[in-house]
Amino acid sequence: MTGQDELTRPIAIDWEPSQAHGWGQVGLHICLELLRRGEMPLLPRGADVGSMRPEVRQRLEPLLVGRAAQATSHDGALPPGCVILTPFGNGLGPIEPYHDAPGTLRVGIGAFEETRFTNDARTHAARFARLIVHSRWGYQVLAAAGIPGAIVALQGIDPEEIYPLPRTGRFPGRFVVFSGGKLEFRKGQDIVLAAFRRFLARYPEALLVATWHSPRPQAAETFAMSSLVPGAPELDAAGRMDLTAWAAANGVPRHSFFDTGFLTRDLLPHVFAECDLAVFPNRCEGATNLVAMEAMAAGVPVVLSANTGHLDLIRPGICHTLDTQRPVRGPRGGRSGWGESSVDELLARMETVRAMPVAARQTADYAMHFIRTERTWSRFAAQVVDEIRAIG
Repeated sequence: MTGQDELTRPIAIDWEPSQAHGWGQVGLHICLELLRRGEMPLLPRGADVGSMRPEVRQRLEPLLVGRAAQATSHDGALPPGCVILTPFGNGLGPIEPYHDAPGTLRVGIGAFEETRFTNDARTHAARFARLIVHSRWGYQVLAAAGIPGAIVALQGIDPEEIYPLPRTGRFPGRFVVFSGGKLEFRKGQDIVLAAFRRFLARYPEALLVATWHSPRPQAAETFAMSSLVPGAPELDAAGRMDLTAWAAANGVPRHSFFDTGFLTRDLLPHVFAECDLAVFPNRCEGATNLVAMEAMAAGVPVVLSANTGHLDLIRPGICHTLDTQRPVRGPRGGRSGWGESSVDELLARMETVRAMPVAARQTADYAMHFIRTERTWSRFAAQVVDEIRAIG
């Protein structure tokens, strides 16, 4: 198709595509897939072009000039009969106020972690022609709640953006353990600190590299639910978390901890290149964990907790798993499937990788092939667009 067919409903992406976070990546790659098909996506909330790599901005050029500029303006009305792809989170509620148009077909897309659904959640679900979720666990939770018919579309990575690089020797003589993700109870960085503290006592050359910053540092306050750490990091005058001091207060001294700060997309492969292992003892992932997939795509051996969205990443021979998963209680229930990983088991997995680097390398190579061929953003976006077109 060289141009958008008059009978094809235009698709509006009702959030801001970007490369600043996972939500933005979802929107961005759906945009790119539509452009590849000769269709012009509508962006009623615009796009965060400044967060994108130059080559990605160039691919979006058709959206930034001519008639597309009018369709993507923040004030532009959506045309009648379009498909509005709407993001949802916990409770299936909209993340942003709805845009509407006559004859709209609304499709919900998203992930959630809380599993307690109220009548309001069912009301939200009824507004969608279809729900698209990012893990089989999410599908199962919806089905158990009496909300059937969801579609599973698993997120991915961009092989042109995340790739293996040779080690530069930036941390000579160190065994480097990577931990990434927004600092919060759900992500399990308290489990990482507890296990790494013990690992460090046995192997003083170990170094923990942490990519834990996020635009929402207040999420760290959820560590009040943890018995492994005394609380959240202190904030400096700029509202930035002092992760190094927090790690030191939890038994990981400054010379054994490296805070990467906020990373731009182009720096991720360079950080992964210096790492011997990446650990993700996450208590819950509503999707499949983008940072874990990026580590795997860069060729880093990975440890994953065997729960929720991580189960869609786990295959024999491609990762090390934390199989002991104790239930995690929520304040009002609603954490079905969450798992509390064992500090002892994480320590054992770290020791195994250190003791058997050749076997760990082989596992990482298998994982890299799997992620780079089967879990890509292009495959994800093509499935989403196909599913939308199948609805009507």
